[in-house]
Amino acid sequence: MNSPQISFEYMFGSDEYYEYIGSAFNDAFAFFLNGENIALLPDGTPVAINSVNPMNNSELYHENDVSEPSGMQYIEIEADGFTSIMTASGATNETGWNTIKLVIADVSDRILDSYVLLSANSFTCVEAPLADPAPTTASPTVSQQPSLEPTMLPSSSSKPTRHISDSPSTSREPSVLPSSKPSSTTRPTIQASDKPSMSNMPSSLPSQSPTISSMPTTQPSIIPTSSRIPSWQVRYPSDQ
Repeated sequence: MNSPQISFEYMFGSDEYYEYIGSAFNDAFAFFLNGENIALLPDGTPVAINSVNPMNNSELYHENDVSEPSGMQYIEIEADGFTSIMTASGATNETGWNTIKLVIADVSDRILDSYVLLSANSFTCVEAPLADPAPTTASPTVSQQPSLEPTMLPSSSSKPTRHISDSPSTSREPSVLPSSKPSSTTRPTIQASDKPSMSNMPSSLPSQSPTISSMPTTQPSIIPTSSRIPSWQVRYPSDQ
């Protein structure tokens, strides 16, 4: 909740215009809220003869003197020049008393008068509006959390993927699909190899190059060897 804000509309005029612009007869107006003047011009200066005139802040000044080329514009107003209707505003204290003081200063002499006119029913004290929320930024922030949406620039992964990639990455994990470039292995495979390896273990199939063995075989030999051990067959006696 913001502090209530006081505001009102006013207009400053004086008979010091035009003759005493820039002189020491600098009549002025002020409105003090808790000791601070809130009746200021857009450039922050107090309202006075030397701060609002045809040379300074002229967009806020209106001439009204018979000696000027435009003549007297508002015959109902005594002042030879006056300001536009302006607004003074300021924030009050949230707690305790608030004081206000209206000051009109006739500087250096009392010959020529100055005036301040207040707009009817313009004095208000209401709660100030809350500030608008900060707009969202057009520059997205970088997040360390994964996104649910797929990215247009996928990163390289060491894990196997389920889909074939146009630019596959090198993986150390085995692939579910067969490789077009099988690697060499020292372990036997179920399928026959185009380049069989030499093995010292006996094969279930007959060998095209049998080895010579000193142990007897169950099959008869085409070329029997000489043996000193008796044979199981009967030997017929020879003629003596």
